[in-house]
Amino acid sequence: MRGKRDTPKSEKGERTIALGQRVAAELFEHRSRTAFEGDDEYVFCHPLTGGVLDDKRYARTLRLALAKAKIDRPMRPFHDGRHTSITNAAAAGTSPAALMARAGHSDFSTTQLYIDLSGEAFRDEAQRLEDRLWGETSTKSRYKNGGLSPVEETETAGLQEGN
Repeated sequence: MRGKRDTPKSEKGERTIALGQRVAAELFEHRSRTAFEGDDEYVFCHPLTGGVLDDKRYARTLRLALAKAKIDRPMRPFHDGRHTSITNAAAAGTSPAALMARAGHSDFSTTQLYIDLSGEAFRDEAQRLEDRLWGETSTKSRYKNGGLSPVEETETAGLQEGN
C-alpha cells in the first residue's frame, strides 16, 4: 500500500541501494535540516512526526516546489519516481542485472516496463556497435588500398595527379 511501510513481499523487498557520493552528500545535508536525524529514521518523513511521508503530502509538496521553480508541467504520481530513477540509470548505461537489482525485480521484462527511453539519442551505443563490427576505428572505411572507400580513392587519385 502506498505511503505505508509494510513487511516486504520477499527477502528482496528490503535492499541496500548504491548511491554516488554527490547524492549521498545531498541526502545527508537534507536529513541534517530535519529534527529526525537518527540512523533508524527516514530521510524523507512527515515534518512533525518523523513518520512515513504519505502520497498526498508528497504530491502537494512537489506541486508547490514545481510552482515555486516555475515549472509548468503535469505532476506525475509518487510511483513515477521509481520509473524516473530506473530510466535515468538505464540511460547512463547501467547493466540490465544492476537495473533489476535496483528495482528488486527477478525478471528483466518487468524492469523494462519501468524504462522510458523515448527520445534518447543512443549515439554512444551506435558508435560502440560500429566499433565492435568494424574494429576500434570504425570511422575509417574498410576498403582495399589502405582502407579507402571508392570516393576516397577518387579524391586521393585526383590530388596525386594535381587535379
